[in-house]
Amino acid sequence: MPSESLRVGYVLKVFPRLSQTFIVNELRAHEAAGLSPVVFSLRSPRPEDEQIVMPPLRSEVVRLDATADEPVSQLAARVAREARARGLEHLHAHFGNLATIVARQAARRAGLRYSFTAHAIDIFGPKVDPSALRERLHDAHRVVTVSDWNARHLESTFGRPVERIYNGLPLDAFPFRRGARASRELLGVGRLVEKKGFGTLVEACARLRASGLRVACSIVGDGPLRASLSDRIRELGLEGTVRLLGARPPEEVRRRIAEAALLVAPCAVAGDGDRDGLPTVLIEAMALGTPVVSTPVTGIPELVRAGETGMSVPADDAAALARACAYLLGEPREVERLQVAARVHVERHFDARWTSAQLRSCFRVGGPRIVFRIHNRRGVGHWMRSHNIAREILALEPESEIVFLARGGAPFEPGDPRIRHVVAESGARPSLRELDRLGFAPDVVVDDTILPDERPEPGVRHVFVLRKRRREGLDSLVADGALDAVDRIIVPHGEDELGDCLPASLRRRLDFVGPIARAATAAGRARVRRAYGVGPGTRLLVSTPGGGGFREDVRRLVGIAGRVHDRLVGDDWRHVLVLGPNAVDEEAPRDERMIVVRSEPELPALLAEACCVISAAGYNTVQEIRLAGRPAVLLPGDRKYDDQTERAEAFARAGHGWCVDPTDAEAAATRIVACLEDAIGLARAEASLARSPLVVGNRAAAEVVLASGRDSRRVASSGAGATGDA
Repeated sequence: MPSESLRVGYVLKVFPRLSQTFIVNELRAHEAAGLSPVVFSLRSPRPEDEQIVMPPLRSEVVRLDATADEPVSQLAARVAREARARGLEHLHAHFGNLATIVARQAARRAGLRYSFTAHAIDIFGPKVDPSALRERLHDAHRVVTVSDWNARHLESTFGRPVERIYNGLPLDAFPFRRGARASRELLGVGRLVEKKGFGTLVEACARLRASGLRVACSIVGDGPLRASLSDRIRELGLEGTVRLLGARPPEEVRRRIAEAALLVAPCAVAGDGDRDGLPTVLIEAMALGTPVVSTPVTGIPELVRAGETGMSVPADDAAALARACAYLLGEPREVERLQVAARVHVERHFDARWTSAQLRSCFRVGGPRIVFRIHNRRGVGHWMRSHNIAREILALEPESEIVFLARGGAPFEPGDPRIRHVVAESGARPSLRELDRLGFAPDVVVDDTILPDERPEPGVRHVFVLRKRRREGLDSLVADGALDAVDRIIVPHGEDELGDCLPASLRRRLDFVGPIARAATAAGRARVRRAYGVGPGTRLLVSTPGGGGFREDVRRLVGIAGRVHDRLVGDDWRHVLVLGPNAVDEEAPRDERMIVVRSEPELPALLAEACCVISAAGYNTVQEIRLAGRPAVLLPGDRKYDDQTERAEAFARAGHGWCVDPTDAEAAATRIVACLEDAIGLARAEASLARSPLVVGNRAAAEVVLASGRDSRRVASSGAGATGDA
């Protein structure tokens, strides 16, 4: 049953609330997807919150106007009656305290499932009862929290699997603006409570003024510390520098964030243990292009990656905070680098369309269960191939549940809530036993690597993705007998490329599906044009070593790309260097025409906007270049099993571009510059690519996996055991 057809109720202590606009964002995103939850506000909102925040929603809002002394059981009975009257099937609560207590009891009374999102005060606050929280965690159908840090804490403390779903933003309402602001204003936004760290911000402003730096500071928000903050501002003589503005409407707050020089969130752990989860205001600032300075408290480093998407300083350290602010105010090029990386990061991880869809998946039940197992921790090719297949599986069977079981963290967000990432706890080989803690029993497992002494687990169907490799590697895999127990073998090539290399004994289990790759979308191309400042007349050069996991290859390609960049003539060039999500070294832009990013989730779109690409010759990148139809200069790396030189030479022979030996960096750069200046050669390569369109095999591969899953369920329902050669 699609999640949008479910009848869902939201149980909230108070709705609306100025400090919880993320719930409004979530509800609006649900509505845009066709789901309009019934909202139960247990207690009455403050009139000022209702006036400032109350959004135009299609969702019904049921105000129960409970008093503080109304028994929880009575309140839960009221919610249960209202839920039954509306035919609701699932209840979801925000915050694991009163709202979840009521949702839990109401769900029991009405015979419904319930889930909840845990945030911060309900996990770390002084009033939290650990034993009661444990019961709520273990009773819930699903439990969600807002950061990986929180999820790890809850799982290690209470032994219950918890899913991380970030609070998302409607990004269309947060237009990105690049470049340092004319303003010199530092802005803080949040409730005036200890965990927000605004006392540290006031002290930092005093240090900035003492250093001779002229700045202004505004703090938006209200709370119990307003009087003490005002007193400290007067003691330091900062009345003309720091202003406490009180609560403001969301539209005004958004405008102030967009205009500020910096958004400063000096979050801390309060004396009573309370702390922030992951402040929404940081996400808003990064989306708008306002640089951020924050602290490494709880999940904040998942958003503010120090030196990559923002600046991070120790909590309660006014001197470090002042230094970070002064640095950014004086470094406009560094600001621009952080702005681009921050917006890309927010688009990848905090888009409300995806985060709300992830949450809707928690309300749903049923669907085939598929595991993609990833052994490789350096490249991203295995990840990309698997994700391309997974997306097609979900297009064919929307109710599918998919888990990526990997040795390390995901190099990118999946972009679909039905895909979950699980990291093997041991950090070694990902075993299906890792899924026991999630209660996830797969129907089919998809592997792209079989280690020498590894064999498929019994009792489940196995599909292997067999990519072309050096002949000795292929012969070793066949001779080892590792493929004997695999049910189906997906070959992401044409039969003419690999058919003669495989023994006849494998024939009936082989599926030659063609290349597995993802194409650019119109929306993706529009986004990268905005993000990288690509307009009419811009000549865009894209350089990438691929996943970035092979350090020497990255250094070599980056060095060559830098030499090429230094020889580019004209201000119409824009050079984007994508280091790869697994790259370990930093690289500074050569000048204002170059942008350096660690990763780009819409790499196919970026390639499609380029006039030429400089790239390693990895399987995925070459297929994406072909789909984009852009000429390329390929610099093959040396791999044990992957013959990049063969792939690059075939690309050049087809007339799609050039294969250049990267061992002599200076000679390689000279050759590449000649290619970039060869307008006729570029046009011929583009025409050659247009004459040889790539037909992808993503859907055919997905159909193979789904067929194996159906076989598994059919065997299970008949009571027979799975065989090794079906």
